[in-house]
Amino acid sequence: METLMNARELARWSERLAADDWSRQTWENFAMGTVCGAAWLLCIFLLVACLVPPLRRKFHLWTGVYLPWNIFVALTIVTNLVGIMGHPAIFSTGVIAYWVNTTVPASLLEPTARALDFLAFAGWFSL
Repeated sequence: METLMNARELARWSERLAADDWSRQTWENFAMGTVCGAAWLLCIFLLVACLVPPLRRKFHLWTGVYLPWNIFVALTIVTNLVGIMGHPAIFSTGVIAYWVNTTVPASLLEPTARALDFLAFAGWFSL
């Protein structure tokens, strides 16, 4: 399983995004990638907020919702399920991944993608 976007995929999205008129497939990919990536990052934030008491208190002040540490297991499962689509949307396929791969230096992106890969069930099977 590749963690980052391969050269062929980069070239394909570069060509599509360079076109003046984006196709429907490009817009759909952009929308789906944004939703999947944002949902996954939100789940990661909630997972961290469950474990770090100061973040848990701030989250409670902002939203009025208390995140007890013992829902960590359920939130880990949800984060991993959402990560099956969120990780590729951010790092390996699609419009969002193209922008991330061309903007963030590989020296920073590679370790980040590999570390976050374990917050998706697909990453557990690539050990």
